[in-house]
Amino acid sequence: MFSLLGYNYRISNDAAGIGRGRLKVLANRVAKKRYTFDYYKQALGSFDGLEFMPVMIGIRRIVSLFIFTWKCLKQVDVIEVLEMKKLRRV
Repeated sequence: MFSLLGYNYRISNDAAGIGRGRLKVLANRVAKKRYTFDYYKQALGSFDGLEFMPVMIGIRRIVSLFIFTWKCLKQVDVIEVLEMKKLRRV
């Protein structure tokens, strides 16, 4: 009889191989996402009413998704500003 409750999770060899391969490139992917976030924050940071989602102090963020709000602008205005700044997809 078992004295502890838990899970008996097993991963297949195929899934383990894929996971190991992804871990090897994880640091590069995280660095690219941070670069992309910093690029857009620097390029758009001077506009009034633009706020990026705050990041907790002392936390190393992964930035797999970054969000910003732009108050008092319509979607068309945002597209025009992005074209004016000649921002490219990073």
